[in-house]
Amino acid sequence: MTSVLAVDGDPQTLKLVTYLLSKIGIPVISAGSGIEAIELVQSIQPDLVILELALPDINGLEFVQTIRVDPVLSQIPIVVLASAEDYRPEEILQAGCDAFIPKPIDTRTFLLTIKTVLEGKPNSNFGDSVQ
Repeated sequence: MTSVLAVDGDPQTLKLVTYLLSKIGIPVISAGSGIEAIELVQSIQPDLVILELALPDINGLEFVQTIRVDPVLSQIPIVVLASAEDYRPEEILQAGCDAFIPKPIDTRTFLLTIKTVLEGKPNSNFGDSVQ
């Protein structure tokens, strides 16, 4: 079964991400900080990480660097949620992320991006839930 780790310091964003993915049958584990997220990604090894870069404890790009140097975790796709005013998509992709979704979240774009990234991951059983 596909699992997603959502990382954001904003509880409302975590609720929205959890709601959207639960509507298409994808369970979400949430983390409100980068340190918590690193511990969770090491223990559960999710199929995908959805990451806000502005975290309360560490910069989201530090999280990405930590994951990308770990041989076991480095293949986990990372989708970034961030304000396009604060970060350039090219900068995020060069840092090792797989996709960028600008905030505020457009539901259709969000679901299509998540579906595309998960379908590109071997052994993902995402299905065809998004029309």
